[in-house]
Amino acid sequence: MSAETFDADDRDALRALGELGLLGPEEIDHGTRPGDEASEARVRLHTEAAGLLPYGLEAAPAPAALRSRILASVAGEETMAVRGQARRPPSGARPAVSPPAPRAQVAPVLVRRSRWPTTLAAALAFVCLGLAGWLFVQLDEQRSQTARLRAQIRLLDQREAELEAIEEQLSAMRQNVGLMTSPGVLACALRPAEGEIHPARGMLFVAADHQHWYLSLKGLPPASAGQTYQLWWDADAGMVSGGTFEVAPGGVAELASATMPRGTRAVVVTVEPAGGSPQPSGPLMLAGSEMQQLL
Repeated sequence: MSAETFDADDRDALRALGELGLLGPEEIDHGTRPGDEASEARVRLHTEAAGLLPYGLEAAPAPAALRSRILASVAGEETMAVRGQARRPPSGARPAVSPPAPRAQVAPVLVRRSRWPTTLAAALAFVCLGLAGWLFVQLDEQRSQTARLRAQIRLLDQREAELEAIEEQLSAMRQNVGLMTSPGVLACALRPAEGEIHPARGMLFVAADHQHWYLSLKGLPPASAGQTYQLWWDADAGMVSGGTFEVAPGGVAELASATMPRGTRAVVVTVEPAGGSPQPSGPLMLAGSEMQQLL
């Protein structure tokens, strides 16, 4: 170790070894001289041995004088602020309370309400109104259709009644035609009475059993108000009423029955008061007495 290699730390270490009694003054002086290899080696060995001393010594409390000196040397640093560490107040002192920091005024935050609930409610209301309108239209159409169906049902009922009446007429016509074409049928023509001039005419058909009969009248004028036409049979029991009847438009009337008074010799049509009379009392319109066998 040359003199050039000794720095301030090395010289301090040599002086510390001297204070500990490990080096004498001459060794310290020779250790710093250049070219003395033995002194340098001895100084180096003592330095290394001094570095190992702390590891071989037992821990012992420091002397009171040393402790007082160390505390006195650091007493001036107790008031120094340590970066990153709060100052500790002295024992028994009341920590100072710093005034509260003024709170910053927070500006009110304006929250913008979302419009989608209102839009959704409006859309739902629009849909409900549309649905209500559609249902109203459907209900109105159903009512109209129901009214049309009811009218058609009434019309069908009328047609059915008319068909039934036509069927009855057809049935009566078939019976009358069958009577007129049956073997042994008798025919009697009805003409106006003597002195009466009008276009009314009639024909009476009587079956071979002298019970079933059919009378067809044409050209009779409508009866006056409060009057009606009445049919009479001139039989063994006298003048027997065959009932009253009305004339259809065109002066047509058709009468038929399954019974005839026994011993009938003639047939008469008169005009009587409304409701009929027990005996002929009104004007004589038609009469017939000559029976002729057709088949």
